[in-house]
Amino acid sequence: MTSLYKTSTKYRHAYTIPYIDRFIVEGEKLYQYMLEHFESMFNKDHTLIFVDIRYFSDSCRDHVERVIDTYGDRIIHAYSIWLLQEKENGLFDKENWQIYRDRDEITDMYLGYRILFVYQQYYFQVSYDSYFFVLGLYGWKDDSCEALQPDRRSIILSDHMMPERDWYYSA
Repeated sequence: MTSLYKTSTKYRHAYTIPYIDRFIVEGEKLYQYMLEHFESMFNKDHTLIFVDIRYFSDSCRDHVERVIDTYGDRIIHAYSIWLLQEKENGLFDKENWQIYRDRDEITDMYLGYRILFVYQQYYFQVSYDSYFFVLGLYGWKDDSCEALQPDRRSIILSDHMMPERDWYYSA
């Protein structure tokens, strides 16, 4: 069986990860709930009933409100359509889900999806938390550089896969 806690063959943690055993158990329950209740998370018009838009990293914290104010409803609509399409393309493939430690409460976790959702120039981590879908602003592209803003540390390829650094160092 595939674990929701992924480890790299290239990188090793030199420390133990607090709460990981509990996170694995909670993650399995959360993942199973997502599988069983996916359809009920949508309105009749195929838009998600609830979506929270947050930030993925501290560098995006100061930018997320501006993005929500400017594009919030359009992002949620596009995200709803994308999730339904992604369901047909592997959304429920457990290999693409990983346990992430909550940024604000280190004793909490959520599930993160490896494929980033893209709206215009904005990239978002897709996640599932507390029994609803969440978007975490991961960064955005602009003409100043090939890497994503604001920290310029990630170059996203055409497959929109999250870089290994953020995928394997999640918990």
